[in-house]
Amino acid sequence: MNDECLICGSPLEYLEADQPMECAVCHRKENSKTRCVRGHYVCGACHTAGMDAIVGLCLSETSKDPVLILEKMMALPFCHMHGPEHHVMVG
Repeated sequence: MNDECLICGSPLEYLEADQPMECAVCHRKENSKTRCVRGHYVCGACHTAGMDAIVGLCLSETSKDPVLILEKMMALPFCHMHGPEHHVMVG
């Protein structure tokens, strides 16, 4: 698995102890051990926000073509190659 920053694509680093961080998306402040090497942090809520939209798209989709549906999902702006959205798509 390739761990990369959702903001800039840089590698992630895993710290030994929690540090105060601010989410680069919603600016929520919380402690974490994970950030990218350039200092970006994305909180769990923002990291998984796209999964609800993926489920919503599937529930409202009228097409029976799985490739077309998958292409629509992958075109969404929050759909990241190594984000949790891809796990939901397979299901």
